[in-house]
Amino acid sequence: MKRYTLILLAFLAASCGGVGNQNDNQNPPVEVIPDTSAASIDSENANKVLESLPASHEIIALLVDHPDAMFDATILNSETHSAKYNTSMSRSLNLGVYGVDMSYASLFNQNQTVIKYMAVVKIMAEQLGVLKFFDDATMQKMEQNMDNKEMMIEIISNAFYDSDKYLLENGQHEIAAMIISGAWIEAMYTAFNLTKGKYRLNPPLSSRILKQCKSIDLMINFLSEYKDGGVGEINADFLAIQSLINQANISIKDDLYFCSDNAFKSIRDKIAEIRARYVAL
Repeated sequence: MKRYTLILLAFLAASCGGVGNQNDNQNPPVEVIPDTSAASIDSENANKVLESLPASHEIIALLVDHPDAMFDATILNSETHSAKYNTSMSRSLNLGVYGVDMSYASLFNQNQTVIKYMAVVKIMAEQLGVLKFFDDATMQKMEQNMDNKEMMIEIISNAFYDSDKYLLENGQHEIAAMIISGAWIEAMYTAFNLTKGKYRLNPPLSSRILKQCKSIDLMINFLSEYKDGGVGEINADFLAIQSLINQANISIKDDLYFCSDNAFKSIRDKIAEIRARYVAL
């Protein structure tokens, strides 16, 4: 499966790359962030960037496979919030968020929830100029595979991977970076909520989450390349998370990653704080 640059997190999806899509003829005009980067990325480099980033849907799959994982609709970003996202930054970040939420719901066979998020993703994809990766054919394919978790995640992952690749290859680096960031934050937020922010509540599951925390370094390396169009602010958020992860002194023993409850909670609270800001934009 393709490795997705942007969404590292619905924390429960088993795949690497994508998110769902949607459409609406009454959508506002597409808003595009101009490319102000010093250098553009060619196709080859764009592919390398995407392949190097962690996959949010892989994170999700790892967690959903855990016997203690349960679906919690209260942690999702409500689809009704989508109407208030009217800037490129808010749309991009929350397209990543909604993609993870859709993957999370699909892994628990919450089909009605998946359908609602499909509609939202399609609209936002059109607003950002990547509707062709979330067109009617893709949506129909998803509807036909609602009961096949693996296929659903693959379809979603591929759609997001292809849209990110397209944005990077066509100079829309900031939009791609924000979509990927929104996905990573949502995936990690979802994962941490399974443990209630307490490492000792479930060490095996907490270990999986801490292992995924290590992907923060790849995210920061990626974001540091594109600091225009609001990405600099997002990079600062990820640096704050990285600082707490580094301070946590994460260790490995008997194949388990561990840290203190306080350190675990600090990372979780910071991610929750940033996520709350992104969905409130």
